[in-house]
Amino acid sequence: MKIPRLETLDVLRGFALLGIFITHLFSVVLYEHEGYPPKVNAMINITYLNLLSNKFFTIFSFLFGLSFHIQFQNSLGRRSNFVQPYIWRLAILFVIGSLHFLFYVGDILQAYALLGLLLLSSRNLKEKTLLLLSLLFFLLSIVIPALGITRDFDIETSILTRIFNAKIVDKYNWYLFTDGRLYVIATFFYLGFYVGKINYFLDVKLRDLKRLLLISITLATISTGVLATIYLTGARRNPELSNIDLFITIATRFQQISLTFTYIAIIVMLHKFSSQRFLNFLIPIGKMGLTFYILQSLYIYMIHDWLAANGLLWALTVGIGSFILLSPICAIWMSKFKSGPLEWIWKKSTDVAVKVTAIKQESGPQKVEPLS
Repeated sequence: MKIPRLETLDVLRGFALLGIFITHLFSVVLYEHEGYPPKVNAMINITYLNLLSNKFFTIFSFLFGLSFHIQFQNSLGRRSNFVQPYIWRLAILFVIGSLHFLFYVGDILQAYALLGLLLLSSRNLKEKTLLLLSLLFFLLSIVIPALGITRDFDIETSILTRIFNAKIVDKYNWYLFTDGRLYVIATFFYLGFYVGKINYFLDVKLRDLKRLLLISITLATISTGVLATIYLTGARRNPELSNIDLFITIATRFQQISLTFTYIAIIVMLHKFSSQRFLNFLIPIGKMGLTFYILQSLYIYMIHDWLAANGLLWALTVGIGSFILLSPICAIWMSKFKSGPLEWIWKKSTDVAVKVTAIKQESGPQKVEPLS
């Protein structure tokens, strides 16, 4: 069965990109602007950590897993080869992410490309197995950073230092591993894959979204309350509480996943069940997700010093203003073309790579076995 393109998913992707953009603006001001008094800085910090930080790349990751299912199902409907083109898509995505990393060290595309191979190897698994894998990676996202398993990694003696420049390895700082982000991405990949496989968004009911919203808000409130209690009581600085980091990590992860689905439920309800389609301006941005993700990083990189010097109000004014101006530009582009510029390059590069590989296979004695 061919799955049609769902506008709601484009709206969600556009919303996630807006959230990522605002989060990056907040982070520059929070960590580099020195003009605010301590109390104001504390309020910015609270807002950033509880509502923004690590709450939108999760939506992006969820949609990646969901899109994987749609692409796989549509390839089955066409009876076309899926494995080899998808491997090339991931390889080219890794190259794009590596170029992006040159000016933004928080790139997630490299991790997407690597973890995409996990999705590919799991493409024929049952729904319950996908949920179990998601749970496994969720537990790893708690255990590994809380126990500091990779925190003391010795960069000086690592094989990566010998292969790559030591400064690049140090700059990367293993954040994907040490703060659990790699495992969080995998968690949402499999959740998105699972939701796609049960066809949740094809015929989602308002009552289901309300139930999801109620559960998510409840978990978000509880986890945020736990974090607030720990920090306001100074429990983290108490040497007698040896496992406090574990409790913080657990609460943080539950806050992260619950707020992610709170945002998803609200956006889907507003778009799908509201007569006023005021969120439609996000659709062209969502369709150009890869292009916009790279451009927003490049944009912030170019005005980074100005943002750090002028503070949050100007950062949000310029950021939201830029986003509003870009929306009609993206709409005009999508009215004339089927995909964004980077999406087009990504697709064409994949097509060329697949054709070249096919020619080599036909002329060579060996046949490449599909990934199982």
